[in-house]
Amino acid sequence: MLYELRIYRIAAGWMDAMHERLGKLVIPLFRELGMPHPVGVWEATAGPALPRFVWMIAWRDFAAREKAWAEFAPRWQKVRGTGTSVQFVTSIDVSLVTAWPEIEVSPGCIMGSGVDELWLQRIAVTQGPQARASFLGADRAVLSEVGAAMRIGFDFVSGVELPRIGMLMSWPDAASRAAGLDGYAASSAVAGQRRKDMEAFRAPIFESADRYLLSPKDYARP
Repeated sequence: MLYELRIYRIAAGWMDAMHERLGKLVIPLFRELGMPHPVGVWEATAGPALPRFVWMIAWRDFAAREKAWAEFAPRWQKVRGTGTSVQFVTSIDVSLVTAWPEIEVSPGCIMGSGVDELWLQRIAVTQGPQARASFLGADRAVLSEVGAAMRIGFDFVSGVELPRIGMLMSWPDAASRAAGLDGYAASSAVAGQRRKDMEAFRAPIFESADRYLLSPKDYARP
């Protein structure tokens, strides 16, 4: 399974138009063409360079993705003419990612029912497998203990600012998230794992991260 992560920058004041476009034009066209329904659609409510619109699609493989988008493009040009002509999407970042088998991914929909959070973690060059093992060995357990439900973890196959790994998690609500992240930041298990990483590789393997607080959109649930 191959996942496509799409992050759009939206012009200020135009997020509602983006939701209307996806819900009323894009998803129906996906359905008509036999393309997979998005597994998640969100509006970022906190994070870098807002406003941001985030969505993900699950593909059988790369060939299926290429064929589907090739069929979509000419149809979309016709359908798009029925909506607003304003260019409110100011940039698009498209990444292909593969899910970690250690985290079970719900088929069809990876959105939570409360508050979702996306971490895009920059890592040291050549340290992808080590970073993944480190997170799964310490961070995942601590995050679970403090109330987060892991939805998916993934390696980037393509995209900007490589190498990176990513994680999507859900919290019951904003208050639970705030308390949980305080517990995560104070965790001796996570701090100890970072020290082990440093000792083993003689340099930090986790660099800076972009973290997005996400509002799941019910209109996109299958």
